[in-house]
Amino acid sequence: DEIRQLAIREKKRITSVKQLNEDGMLDALRQYGPAPGAQKMMDKEMEAALHAIESGMYVVFRSCTGEDCTRVAPSHICFCGCTLSAHNMKNRRVPCTKCKCDGFQFMFQRPEEIGEYWLVRREDFN
Repeated sequence: DEIRQLAIREKKRITSVKQLNEDGMLDALRQYGPAPGAQKMMDKEMEAALHAIESGMYVVFRSCTGEDCTRVAPSHICFCGCTLSAHNMKNRRVPCTKCKCDGFQFMFQRPEEIGEYWLVRREDFN
């Protein structure tokens, strides 16, 4: 019974700490706004979402496990160096209209997109 009471108290403490952390994060976000890299990622997501609404075409990058990772905006870059908008989007393989690339291959553009948030804190980044 003593262990059960201890477990209940600890669960309440953990829950309250978790809520404080979430509330603190939301307060900081409201006060300071998102980090610059996070803002750039959200801007790309918004661009892709608006393009999907306007065009009716929703482009998404999926991981090798099949999970949706991010929306792909017309300004996202392919490994060929051209943007998605330079590729013929009526064809599933999306060949490039500016070079000999035979299909758009999504390339992450921000370290934060792959969990490497610390890179942008380097003095010589960008």
